[in-house]
Amino acid sequence: MFIEQFRGGVAPRLGADYETLQRVNPRLVYCAFEGFGANGPYAGRPAHDLDFEALSGILSVTGSDDGRPVIPGVPIADLASAFNAAFSILAALRRRDATGAGEFVDVSIFDTAISLMVLNFARYLGTGEIPVPGETLVTGQWAFYNIYETKDRRWLSVAAVEPKFWARLIGVLGVTEFEGDQFAGEPVRGQAIAAFRSKFHSRTLDEWTSVLGREDIPWAPVQTLPEVVKDPQVLARGLLVDTDLGRLGKHKVLGHSAKIEGVRTDARANVPKKGEHTAEVLKELGYSATEVGGLKKRGVIGPGPGS
Repeated sequence: MFIEQFRGGVAPRLGADYETLQRVNPRLVYCAFEGFGANGPYAGRPAHDLDFEALSGILSVTGSDDGRPVIPGVPIADLASAFNAAFSILAALRRRDATGAGEFVDVSIFDTAISLMVLNFARYLGTGEIPVPGETLVTGQWAFYNIYETKDRRWLSVAAVEPKFWARLIGVLGVTEFEGDQFAGEPVRGQAIAAFRSKFHSRTLDEWTSVLGREDIPWAPVQTLPEVVKDPQVLARGLLVDTDLGRLGKHKVLGHSAKIEGVRTDARANVPKKGEHTAEVLKELGYSATEVGGLKKRGVIGPGPGS
């Protein structure tokens, strides 16, 4: 398996393109993990996560109804495309098991960002309606799926999508006059949101935690990272693990988010020091100790840690 993440045209220039490497190993699964993919007018164009979010329309539906796009707090396109690449590579490996032949896997961060807009594209392509921030279910169009500020200037989310949850929520808040208005248009929609804001602003987050925690309603506090690392669900799921970073000491790091029965998914290897495995890798590639020493003397490789 071979993965490259150069801009378009760089891999062939380095002699590391699929056609060249496939001649050496016909069973090679080669993943070109690029910004815009192997073809098209943008191939080779420089870009980062924010640019892909902008071009794909993600930023056009993210934010509030004041029209200003909001930059997401995580690099959505980058992270999602990494999962896309992993799944695609695994599929190619399974296909190779059946056919014996290698594969060229073309994964684009731009393409992945477009695919994340599936709900918005379905609406636009099906109805011609253009989604905008604050006017879709997932961006606060209605009171039942929104975020609200509490009395102590904290925030919480509610996602009472199903009718049974909506009924319970308006009962807890004491706004049963909106019972039949879960999906109402204006002006009732705005009135419901205003009523919810007023109600949630009347108590602190701790008070709402006590009230809502007793109810079967989808809701959550907006937690800071110091709160997340202490969350009992995080601890129960083993999402934080201790690892020894050698000279850096012991630290907590994120554990694996998938649990596989009978398989250890915790961190078992230390983070290597710069150049720690250079000589080992070169030896596996057939270089003798004398040749490795020569590369060090000529400055081709570094001396390695502890040298």
